[in-house]
Amino acid sequence: MTEFVEGMAIFVLTGKRKGKTVALGSKKTKYKFTKGIMECTLDESLKLEPILSRYYGAKLITDKTQFEKLMKALAKAEAEAEAKAKAEAEAEAEAKAKAEAEK
Repeated sequence: MTEFVEGMAIFVLTGKRKGKTVALGSKKTKYKFTKGIMECTLDESLKLEPILSRYYGAKLITDKTQFEKLMKALAKAEAEAEAKAKAEAEAEAEAKAKAEAEK
């Protein structure tokens, strides 16, 4: 999902589920969010909005401007997560090397 298509709607999870891949709903009905995002049509969004926004706290996005802001925020969050993981890996490698040098 890299560009907005007219007639498209997106639900974005917020709070503790933000950015996670989850399936919400009941045994009969599942709403699958990948990386905290679920795509649907505008018509579907009208039916799903009361459930996903009010019950699960998902934010509904229906226009290109909101979509572009979302994509920028997601790209920034992914870059920050990668930088954090890299820093943690480097710190772990440094600690391991230091522990072996002390032996």
